[in-house]
Amino acid sequence: MKRTKAGRSENAGGPQIENRRSLMENKIRGLHHVTAIASDPQRNLDFYVGLLGLRFVKRTVNFDDPGSYHFYFGDNRGTPGTILTFFPWPGARRGMRGTSQIEATAFAISPDSIGYWLERFKQHHVTAERISRFGEEAIRFTDPDGLLIELIASKSHASIEPWPDSPVPLEHALHGFHSVSAALEGYERTARLLTDSFGYRLIAESGNRFRFASPEETAPADDTPPIVTEPLVTDPLLTGDTGTTIDVTA
Repeated sequence: MKRTKAGRSENAGGPQIENRRSLMENKIRGLHHVTAIASDPQRNLDFYVGLLGLRFVKRTVNFDDPGSYHFYFGDNRGTPGTILTFFPWPGARRGMRGTSQIEATAFAISPDSIGYWLERFKQHHVTAERISRFGEEAIRFTDPDGLLIELIASKSHASIEPWPDSPVPLEHALHGFHSVSAALEGYERTARLLTDSFGYRLIAESGNRFRFASPEETAPADDTPPIVTEPLVTDPLLTGDTGTTIDVTA
């Protein structure tokens, strides 16, 4: 601890002020990537590239299990905030969504793209539900392994570099992550973690949903976009393997 000439410590004001100062200096700008488990590798590729129009950015291996692939999907550059990754484990049992885990991963789309995506899902025989949350229209559906994905119509979204060879027209492309939703039996301790440790703010509340935003509501171009999390109170369920999210990195 440094001291001034007057003999007072520079962190005078106590640990709370130091905490706030540290949060300001080390901002968590938003979501970097999300990782989930899949089963069949080719089916996973066909869905996220062929249907959703994401670029297959790269393929590596699971460094803890080199016999397993690690797939990365995102925009043309693999910009932080657009990357959804998978460990394809053929033969793994299908998972179930439950408490104490990420329930849904949401991508942002243009408000004019809702109709396009509903029609596209219909043509590809993907069951999709149109919903509204916090005044935003959205589409909810699952991937072939049961992972819950949402497309949320948003007027503000992060700057991305579109993949020029995408099967989805540029004006309807996914614009990186909008948010993730966590299913919790109680939200209080998670709320304290988000606000006290991460510097997030509670910005909206609707029924049993609580929306938190990162310190920056908007992010500059080519930077990590802000994240909004929505802890949701639900009944506990058993959890499994494929179709479940195992990692969210800020």
